[in-house]
Amino acid sequence: MSQNKDGKLKIFVIMLTFSFIVNFFQIYAGTDNELTISNTIIISNKTDELFCRDFSPFLKRISLDWIAIESPELPETLKHKNVIIIGGPDAEYTGKMVINLLEEKEAQYLREDGNSLVLKKENPWDDSRTTYILAGSDRTGTKRAAEEGIRSIMEEASDQSTWVRSPISVKSAREIREYIAQFQFIPQTEELTNEDLAFDVHATDYKDVTRDEAREDVEYLFYLISHGYSGYEFFKQRGDFDQANRGILERLEDQPLWSPREFSDLIHEHLSFISDGHFCVGFHYYYEHEDFWHNGDVELQMIQGDYYLTSDHMTWKVHSVNGESPPDYIFPSLNCEGEPVYIFGVLSKSLPEPLQIIATKGTEQRTFEIGLGCSDFSSGDLFLEENHDGIPVIAVRSFYDLYHIELEQFLKTAFMYKGGEYLILDIRGNGGGMSHWPEEWVKEFSGKSLGYFTNTKLGNRTTIMGRVNSIMFFRENLSDPTYLEYSVRYYEKLLSDLDQGRQAPTWTPLEIPRIQSVSNTTTVILLTDKITASAGEVLIGYLRQLDNIIIVGENSAGVCTFWSKLPYRLPNSNLPVALSPSLNFPADLEFIEERGMFPDLWVPSGCALEYALKAIKKGNIASTGEQNSIHDLLRKGFKMKEEGNVEEAFRDLAEAHSRLREAEFAYSDRVYNTGDGHLIYSDLEREIVFLCLHFIKVADYALEERRYEDALSDLALINQYWRSLYSFLPLYSESEEYKEEFSQIEDTCSPGIVEQRIRTSIESMMMEASELTEHGLLEESMETYMFMKDRLAEAGWLNENDMAELESRISSLESALAHREEQNILIVVILLTSLIPVSGLMYIRFKKKSSNSNRSFDKKKKNKD
Repeated sequence: MSQNKDGKLKIFVIMLTFSFIVNFFQIYAGTDNELTISNTIIISNKTDELFCRDFSPFLKRISLDWIAIESPELPETLKHKNVIIIGGPDAEYTGKMVINLLEEKEAQYLREDGNSLVLKKENPWDDSRTTYILAGSDRTGTKRAAEEGIRSIMEEASDQSTWVRSPISVKSAREIREYIAQFQFIPQTEELTNEDLAFDVHATDYKDVTRDEAREDVEYLFYLISHGYSGYEFFKQRGDFDQANRGILERLEDQPLWSPREFSDLIHEHLSFISDGHFCVGFHYYYEHEDFWHNGDVELQMIQGDYYLTSDHMTWKVHSVNGESPPDYIFPSLNCEGEPVYIFGVLSKSLPEPLQIIATKGTEQRTFEIGLGCSDFSSGDLFLEENHDGIPVIAVRSFYDLYHIELEQFLKTAFMYKGGEYLILDIRGNGGGMSHWPEEWVKEFSGKSLGYFTNTKLGNRTTIMGRVNSIMFFRENLSDPTYLEYSVRYYEKLLSDLDQGRQAPTWTPLEIPRIQSVSNTTTVILLTDKITASAGEVLIGYLRQLDNIIIVGENSAGVCTFWSKLPYRLPNSNLPVALSPSLNFPADLEFIEERGMFPDLWVPSGCALEYALKAIKKGNIASTGEQNSIHDLLRKGFKMKEEGNVEEAFRDLAEAHSRLREAEFAYSDRVYNTGDGHLIYSDLEREIVFLCLHFIKVADYALEERRYEDALSDLALINQYWRSLYSFLPLYSESEEYKEEFSQIEDTCSPGIVEQRIRTSIESMMMEASELTEHGLLEESMETYMFMKDRLAEAGWLNENDMAELESRISSLESALAHREEQNILIVVILLTSLIPVSGLMYIRFKKKSSNSNRSFDKKKKNKD
C-alpha cells in the first residue's frame, strides 16, 4: 500500500514538473518581443537604400525609420530597437555587422550569384530584441530579399497598417474645397439663346472669313470661353483674356480676308497661355507635352549615393549635369536585358541640347556630351489579349464607347486575371474616352469602387447646349439608341428650368473621393506612354491605390484637369471649338496638364513590353501572388491534360468553369487564348463533359477489378459537375474527338447510374472497414472511413442514412482508439513507476560513491601538502 502511494506521489511530481515547464514556456512566449513601428528600424548603406526605394514601389512606401549608416557601428541610440539590416556580407558598412551574425555557410550562399536570404537572428545589442538580415548576392537580390523580408516581418507586427504610407499624398477635404472654389466662377452677363449655341453637325466645311465676320467669330469665341469653359478662372491667373481679345482684333486689321488656317493660327498665337489637352479652336489643340528625352546607351551605377558612368573601360564619378545636381537628370530604368539601371534623361517639349556631364576619376576631370532621343510607340490593335511564356498581356488603346464590343471584352479580363501571379496591362497609345470603362475594370479586379479625381461641373445654358451638341454630333455612333432620346429630353428639362427660373447657373457639388490602400496580390505591370491620356490617366490613378502595381514606360499625356469636352462652332468660319465644362483635380491637387503622371521605371515606350517581360523572367520584378486566376487555372488544366494528369486537369478546368458560370459568361464568350486561336465558354464545357465521361469509364474498370477506393475517388471527383452537365451531353456527343469513346458508355452514364456505382463502392468499402476492425486494425479501419467521408463530401452525397452510418462508425472507432490509448498510457506509467525506485537507488549509491571519492581526493591532497 505504501509503495502504491509512493508511486502515485512520484507520478504527481512528474506531472507537476511537466506542468511547470509548459507554463514557463507559455509565460516566456507571452513576453516575446512585439514588433511595432516605434521599436523597429531599417539600416543599410546609402546605396542600398536609394536602390531599393528607386526600383521598388513597395519599399518606397515603407514608413519605418530607414537609417543610411556611414560606419560599421550601430549608433548607440538605436541599439534598443529591433533591427532590420538590408545588405549582404560584402556590403559597405553593413557587411561587417552582417558577417558577425551569419553562419559560414550562409555567408558563402549569399556570395553565390542569384541568391538571396531572409534571416531572423538574435540581436547582439539587446537580448530582448530581434535582428533580421535581408540580403542578396547583388543589389537586385538584396532588393528582392528586402521586399520579401519586410512583407514577412510586417505580418508579425501589431501595427502593420502603419508600416506602409498611403500610395498617394492626399490633401484634406477642406484644402481641396478652398483650392477649387477659387476657380468656380458664375458668369454675370446674359447668356446666348439655345438657337445661337446650337450648330449644324453636318456643316463641316471651313470657310474663309472677312474682317467683319472674323470679328463676330472672335466675339462668339470669347463669349464661349467666359461662359462655358471650366478653365476660365484658372488660366486668368496665367494670362489675360481681355488682352488676348484685343490683340486678335488688332491683328485682324492686317488683311481683309482670312483663311481658316490663318484665322486658327492667329487665335492660337494669342491664347497660347492655355495648357489644356481638351481645349481646341480650329486646327489647334492647346497642348504641348513634356516628352521623356533619354539616352539608354549610357548606363549609370550608384555607389554610396553617387552616380558613376563607364567610358573606355574607365569609371567616372558624375559631379554635375548642365551645371546642376545630377539626380535631376537621372532616372531609374530597365535595360534591354531587363536589368535595373539608371539612365540620363530630361522632360522637354522640344529636342533638348546634349547634356554636359562633368565627371572625375581621381584628380582627373573630364566633360562628356550626352545626346538625347525620344521614343515613339504605335499599334494597330484596339484590344489585344496575349500570353508570353505564361505572362498574360492585355492591351487596350481606347476607352471610347464607339468600341464598346472590344471594351466589353476588356472588362471580362479583370475577372479572368485577378488572383494571378502577374498581369501586364498595356495602355500605351490610349488617348482616353469614357471613364466608366476603367472604373468598372478596376472595380471587378480589386472588388473596390475607387476614385481619384475631385470633380465639379459648370451647369448653365451654355454648357447644357454643349452637351446637346455633343449628343447630336455623336448620335450615329451611340451604342444605345434610346440613350439619345432620353438625354435630349433630360437636357430640354434643364433648359426649361433655367427659362422658368426654377434653376440658376451653378457648379455641381464637389465629388471628393476617398483614397484607399487596396490589398492586391497580383503583380500588375502597367505600361504607359505620352499618348496615355484622360480616361487612360483615370485608370492610372485608380491602380496606384492597389498593392503590387508597377508603372513602366514614360510619363502620361497630362490631359485630365479640364475633364471631357463639349463641341461648338464659330458661326462664320465654321471652325470647331471644344471646351471642357468640368474641373478635375487629383487627390494631391497637382496640376499635371502636359506633364502627366510619372512611371516607377522610366523605360522607352517602344521597348516597355519587351523590357518588362525580361525583368519578370529574371526576377527583377518579383511577385507575391499565386497562379490562381481563371486564366492560370485554364492554362494549368490544359497543360495537365496534355501531360496525362487528368485528375489535376479536371480539378483546374472545373474550378475555372464554376467561376465563369457564376459570372454568367455566355457560351460564345472567349475564355482562353491558344497558340493558334481561342476557346470560348462552350469549348471549355465540352472539355469538362468528356473528362467526366473519362472518369466514369475508368471507374467502371476499377469496379470490375474490385478497386473500390479508386472507383469512389473517380466518381466522387465528377459527381457534382455531372449532375449539372449531363443534360448538355447531346450538344457535345457528336464531337469527332469523343464520338467513339462516348458510344461505348452512352447507355450507362446517367447521373443516377453514376450514383448507383458510388453506392456500390460505399457498401463494399464499409464491409472492408468492418473486417479490419474485427481483426484489431483500428487505424487502418479509421483511414478507410475518413477516406470515404472526404470523398462523399467531395461528391456532394445527399443520402443522410449513409452519412449517419458513416459518422456512427467513425465515432465508435474513435472511442475504441481512445480507450486503447488510455491503456497504453497506463502501461507506460506503470513501467515508469517501477523504474523510479531503482533509478533513485542508483542515484543514491552514485552520490555516496562520489562523496567517498571526494573525501579520498581531499585526504590525499592534505597529505601531499
